[in-house]
Amino acid sequence: STVADVVARVTDAVRIAIASGMGAIRVHSEVDKSWGITGVEAMLEIKKAFAGVIDLQVLPLPTHNPLDEYSRNLVRKAMDAGADAIGGSPHLEYTQPDVSSYVDFVFSIAKEYDVAVDLHVDQEVDPTSYTRSLEHILVKTLRENYAGRVTVNHCGALSAYTPNYRSRILQLMKRADVNFVMCPKEELIIKGMDSAPVK
Repeated sequence: STVADVVARVTDAVRIAIASGMGAIRVHSEVDKSWGITGVEAMLEIKKAFAGVIDLQVLPLPTHNPLDEYSRNLVRKAMDAGADAIGGSPHLEYTQPDVSSYVDFVFSIAKEYDVAVDLHVDQEVDPTSYTRSLEHILVKTLRENYAGRVTVNHCGALSAYTPNYRSRILQLMKRADVNFVMCPKEELIIKGMDSAPVK
């Protein structure tokens, strides 16, 4: 797809969202070796076209795993193009060290460009899964003085933790002042997933 192709498709979607009463959209646009930053560039054009009508935030989402230098440079290119914050899916990495490294990279970009962080995390009900990253993100938030500037999405693994560990994580979430977005519809269509246990 080209930037023009994406703009044409997204324009229709944004018009439907506005007609439905939506006032804000945050888009995680994938950046990878085949896609480049086409999606980010297109969404930035859409943001400009609908300025004053809807609040649109554009985030690069690196999806090539394991995360390599080429992908890291794509993220920087997307940030230089005008992305509003940095997104990510650390659970897509293959090993626990890679998951932590991915999170560390996202925070380094956030600090370099002084933007917020928004991560899709812990989409795995196995409480011992190597893809788990929420605890590392929360500690990183505290260590980098990023409280209030981090959003975590999904967190379905919270439904599988022992009560004691879940309580510790939830207390850490409060201390780190993270924004939490649960996604029950998505969790229901992912094999083996469950929704985060939120009242």
